[in-house]
Amino acid sequence: MVRTRDCKTKLTSEYASPIVLVKKKDGTTRLCVDYRRLNRKLVKDSFPLPLIEDVLDRLQGAKVYTTLDLKNGFFHVDVNEDCKHLTSFVVPDGQFEFNKVPFGLSTSPSVFQRYVYSIFRELMRKVIVIIYMDDLVIPAKDEKEGLEKLRKVLKVASKYGLEMKFKNFNS
Repeated sequence: MVRTRDCKTKLTSEYASPIVLVKKKDGTTRLCVDYRRLNRKLVKDSFPLPLIEDVLDRLQGAKVYTTLDLKNGFFHVDVNEDCKHLTSFVVPDGQFEFNKVPFGLSTSPSVFQRYVYSIFRELMRKVIVIIYMDDLVIPAKDEKEGLEKLRKVLKVASKYGLEMKFKNFNS
């Protein structure tokens, strides 16, 4: 669900996209904003998304892999102040706009990818971490190297306030 800090009340806006509540696999609901009309007018972002084949090629030679999944993906990236009004949507409680990049905009994946790449650029150059959208893969030749790389990745993630999803494998 959208957190209060991700949106702010906007009394009036010339933009307002419709919403729909969608049930997720785990039974919770997700607020989805239908940005189809807005997406037709947006200038597409040219930042390239990674090709899975390239990611797999970079994993060659590793014996140990650590995978991390970023929590709340796009919600780490601030929406440009001049563009916030475009993200407006209406619910019974009022009209709101996003402070953080929302899901559903055609530009969100590229904006998010650019943001994550900028944070982990140095670690990517040293092949400490490989990024595929909101997944971080840490390849290593052994457990010791894997732990050293993991510490570096978590240190950088912490510096930028990035959180990871953790799955309970006991359920």
